[in-house]
Amino acid sequence: MAHVAIVDNVVSNHLIRIFGRDLSVYGSAVRLYRPGFDPGADQYQHRVWPRKGPQLSKWLANDIFEEACAISVDADDLEDRAPSFQTVRGHLAAARLASSEQRLAALRERAESIASSKDEQISQLQAIRAELESALAEYKSKAGDLESQQKDLQAELQAVRIERDSALEEARQLRYQITNRWVEEAASEDEGSEAGYYPDSWDELELWVETYGEGRLVLHPKAAKAARASPFKDIPLAYKAMEYLVRYYIPMRTRSEDDAEAYQQSLQALAELGLEESDVGTADEIRRYKKEYERLYDGKTVTLDRHLKRGVGFGGEYQFRLYFHYDQEQAKVLVGHLPTHLTNRLSHNG
Repeated sequence: MAHVAIVDNVVSNHLIRIFGRDLSVYGSAVRLYRPGFDPGADQYQHRVWPRKGPQLSKWLANDIFEEACAISVDADDLEDRAPSFQTVRGHLAAARLASSEQRLAALRERAESIASSKDEQISQLQAIRAELESALAEYKSKAGDLESQQKDLQAELQAVRIERDSALEEARQLRYQITNRWVEEAASEDEGSEAGYYPDSWDELELWVETYGEGRLVLHPKAAKAARASPFKDIPLAYKAMEYLVRYYIPMRTRSEDDAEAYQQSLQALAELGLEESDVGTADEIRRYKKEYERLYDGKTVTLDRHLKRGVGFGGEYQFRLYFHYDQEQAKVLVGHLPTHLTNRLSHNG
């Protein structure tokens, strides 16, 4: 009924840049592009379904499938445009049953109308038996046809699965090539310099985390949303702060007890950035604000109990805060909010 494509953040951001946010697909959403799509199309003609989590719920799958079917088949009623197999099977069974009942009724009527001699009764009973055996043979033939169709469908399904797996592998290779090309282009722009790539806007935020996070940095959707809504001006600092978490903070947390070098390098990096790293105090323990410091991560709720900060006060365009949670088991950092204050007893800016 439709061509299905699963895209990652790299492709999603590329679609945003080409078609704009209203016509792109983002996060875990599902979008149905109708035939004849063009960049000037009405966004409401190409429906989008936002969803949460990795699973596709049954109702959402049914909704998407019905929408795709409706493009090719035009009828007001769902049962009219695509009757269910159950409905079709019921009609066929009812038709066969009615036909059999009519034949049997005719035979009974004929048997009752003729002489009641034993020979004639036996003859009529044999005719009824022959009719029943004929009907049974017809049903067996139909069952054989259905079994043959089932085998053909199973073979076709297996071929489709093989084609799907091949397409998925090709898509994976293409994603790898696209991502590597993006990294190589960014690296070529900074060739000859030890400095990393620090954009001056939030447009490439998710792509930057995916590329430079080395698989150890997780950006929560709430953090990305808060960043784009903030008045913060020194945007490259936010990227440098996340780079610090990957290059210095995680090695400092995973170092051996007798390794003092990683700790000193972490302190030096913080000093060069003009940042401080500390816990968030008691704000996450206050019932009134506790929910603001909680994030859903890896199927469980965690608390943003650490933060990077620069400047004092509770507003402004250059005061910086990055709240995060350190996953000790996987040695990863979850960035839960940036670059502004979360609410506490002093800020009350919630």
